[in-house]
Amino acid sequence: MATFKQTFKVSIDEAFKVYHANNPQVYKLVEIYVIQDIQAKRFVSVKKTCNLVRGKNINTVDGITTFKLNDAYISRYARLFIEEHPELAEKIKIKKLRS
Repeated sequence: MATFKQTFKVSIDEAFKVYHANNPQVYKLVEIYVIQDIQAKRFVSVKKTCNLVRGKNINTVDGITTFKLNDAYISRYARLFIEEHPELAEKIKIKKLRS
């Protein structure tokens, strides 16, 4: 199976930076849903949240991949949320990045 970089010719981090810069509305929805989930639950799943966002009818621009919201970006959104909301970090479970 090909890696992200082999497939798209850029790293996940590079692709995420481009995607996030072109689609700030995606992170805003992720942020809203994560905060709502935190208020309702003990821990939250950013993957579940991203799947909710994926189902919304939002226009996205991505010159690298063909996905509305690539699964490879979920861990980056989780880390971005923690960076912007360090006081809520203990509510988000993250794993070590593999790539």
